[in-house]
Amino acid sequence: MSSGHAIRSPSGADWWGNCPGAPALVESLGLPRREAGPAAEWGTTVHGYAERATNYILGRMGAPPLITDKQALEVVEFYTNQIFQPGEPLCDCPSKDWVVGVEEKGGSIYLPHSNGTRDFVAHCPKHLWLRTVDLKTGHGEVEAEWNWQAIIYSLQDLLSGKYRVNTVVIEIIQPRSPSGRRVKRWTIPALQLLELLPVVIRKVQASMTPGAPLVAGEKQCKYCDAAAVCLERRKAVTRSAQLQLQFGLAVKPTPEQTAEALNLVPQLKDWIKSVETYAYQQANAGVRIPGYKLVQKRDGNRKWADELDAENKIALLATRNGIRPADCQVQPALKSPAQLEKLFGKEVIDELCIREPGGTALVEESDERPAVIVDKLATFQGLLTKT
Repeated sequence: MSSGHAIRSPSGADWWGNCPGAPALVESLGLPRREAGPAAEWGTTVHGYAERATNYILGRMGAPPLITDKQALEVVEFYTNQIFQPGEPLCDCPSKDWVVGVEEKGGSIYLPHSNGTRDFVAHCPKHLWLRTVDLKTGHGEVEAEWNWQAIIYSLQDLLSGKYRVNTVVIEIIQPRSPSGRRVKRWTIPALQLLELLPVVIRKVQASMTPGAPLVAGEKQCKYCDAAAVCLERRKAVTRSAQLQLQFGLAVKPTPEQTAEALNLVPQLKDWIKSVETYAYQQANAGVRIPGYKLVQKRDGNRKWADELDAENKIALLATRNGIRPADCQVQPALKSPAQLEKLFGKEVIDELCIREPGGTALVEESDERPAVIVDKLATFQGLLTKT
């Protein structure tokens, strides 16, 4: 589980639901929550844009969000166009007749430890359907059917007493789906969905039971903070490595052996990544990893320190130099610093820019870059402010 989510949130249902001992292991080891990577941070930003754009369409905000990232704009446009489509195949009622919730926090006395925020929920009072929509911005395929995150959201809404519901539609909107299935739906009778409540309750209770078992598996281990140090995970990886060794020793592997080896590659890759993440976290906390050191990475690309201020100054510079201000823009935003440097020179552009620090990387000691000295006190205080 990455930072920013409760340990038993609906978004982590595949984690704690499939490996009930995982939350206790993470808590007992005192491991820092895994930092969100660039893709996750981009997804969070896009979700914020989508929320504001949806509220603008609903008349709940005075202005739409300014989105300068072309990919983000495409995702938000597709998402907002999709969520306001008539509720086909359930009915043809226009969206103005729905009861709509945007980024609503949900909970239930039956699921007190599994609260979460759904992206979009719509209810048709006339035809008694409830539609739970979850926006996914990544490339990893996400299905609507038996999606436990969305199931928990829908159960919370059914149990809230706010809606009369006969039918529930779980909808995953994934504009960057690798299969091209950008909208996936699962329609289920409300009474049938309620039959899953005891299953969810058992899963939550199991994850809170002392001594709950650890169960290794692709879904639950992929983003687990303890994947690198979990004994069950290491056992599973060891079995995979032994099978890979058998494949490597075969004079001429059979197609079946080749398929088996290929099936194990993602598991080994995920484990290697979890070990690298754990080692990096430890080094950042001041733990010395023999043979390795932290070094400073190069700073990020330039970006406008204040885009509105830069836009005004660039327009003034353009006018003075006989350049059309429109030639300095890629609608709806200002061109990048690198593009405008060709028109106005590096020195002028650099005055309007900042560079984000590049962070650190854990490398072998033979690397020529100097080691970074970790301030353990500052690291400890930083961890306290995050908890």
